[in-house]
Amino acid sequence: MSPAPHPAGVAFGHVALRVGDLDRSRAFYGAIGFELGDSLPVRDGVSSVFLVLPDDHAEPRLQLVLGREAQDGPDHFAVRVPDLAATLKALADIGTHPSTAPREDAPICLVEDPDGHTVEIIGAR
Repeated sequence: MSPAPHPAGVAFGHVALRVGDLDRSRAFYGAIGFELGDSLPVRDGVSSVFLVLPDDHAEPRLQLVLGREAQDGPDHFAVRVPDLAATLKALADIGTHPSTAPREDAPICLVEDPDGHTVEIIGAR
């Protein structure tokens, strides 16, 4: 089976990691070369910070999420798509539906892949 063609404009977004101590994690990733980006609340009192690479400030690559127990693997990864509605329709056509509805304030929703990994789908603004 050959993969379905993807629309132009699809790009990798970021990886989110759950962390137990935001300052400790920022220091660790800072030592690797990441720089501090935007901070934002996620939901239910959960805080997060985006880290960027020095030559790639237009796109955060790592999100540290505080407020939940740390876990062994990533919380989710994100993919940017040019048309969120078209992408959700394509997913629905194969029996996959979002686990969260698209947000009202931003074209973002979460879906689970067949193995239960969470994928954040981010539409063009």
